[in-house]
Amino acid sequence: MHIKSSVKSFMVLLFLSVSLGANASLITNGTFDSDLSGWTINGSANGNIDTVWNAGTAHLGRPGQEGFSEFYQLFTVDANAMSADIWFDYQWQVTAPSTPDEFDVYFQYLDANTSQFVVVNLFSMLSSNATFGQTAQFNGMLDLTGYNLAGTTNNAGLFFKLTETPNTPASPGTRIQLDNVQFETSAAGNSFAVPAPGTLLLLSLSLLGIGWSSRKK
Repeated sequence: MHIKSSVKSFMVLLFLSVSLGANASLITNGTFDSDLSGWTINGSANGNIDTVWNAGTAHLGRPGQEGFSEFYQLFTVDANAMSADIWFDYQWQVTAPSTPDEFDVYFQYLDANTSQFVVVNLFSMLSSNATFGQTAQFNGMLDLTGYNLAGTTNNAGLFFKLTETPNTPASPGTRIQLDNVQFETSAAGNSFAVPAPGTLLLLSLSLLGIGWSSRKK
């Protein structure tokens, strides 16, 4: 009875260790539960191109208005980060125009040597290649080992941009619906390292020994 209990405790401990070792998303309000707080909105055409909140999602762009809509958030990435995982759900909405619109997603980071921001393209898609009204998910990993991130606050950011082109005759145009935006990093200094099988075996045997001693007593 005590042996089974000890093994069960060991498995729970291992599960909790792995769970606690996972890095939380650096994005604030990536689910847009109530508003667009934490995000910055940018655009052209005197603000006619913009981003709005709608029922727990962000709508990037205003259909029928040529120009661009940009929606981004800055955050701090550990200068020793080895990689980053990026997720977001997106959906093309309204109507595909005769001249394709373009949806771009990019990562921006501050270079420690030049003190200049460097842009890394993550995703690019034309409306002519999109399936309208259908939600898709982007899930990619970014290798940060070759980057020279400055160790400062807000040294990186995730940007979403929709460029809407002029059409003749005018058409309703497009917008992008966004949800569940996440950006997680892992670094040698703070990521959880899963113990080697031999270590796990020794730990489990130790716990079993504790259980056996308790049973004898």
